[in-house]
Amino acid sequence: MNEPIAAMSLKETKNILELMVRLRETGSAVIFISHNIHHVFSVAGRLTILSRGKKIADLKISETTTEEEVSTMIMND
Repeated sequence: MNEPIAAMSLKETKNILELMVRLRETGSAVIFISHNIHHVFSVAGRLTILSRGKKIADLKISETTTEEEVSTMIMND
């Protein structure tokens, strides 16, 4: 999903994020592209950061923080 919640209300955003969590819990893979790191951390099991077409990070969410990943993005811009 590429920015699926960009133009949605708070209620719609909550519903989409909950759907992604349910899908993850069933073992389904979802690719969620978002600029909102907090939304990503709320639903993802893994995080891959791309910069100019190159992979600069690929981590388990449980092994990192939003602060670390924002720093990674800034340092590689």
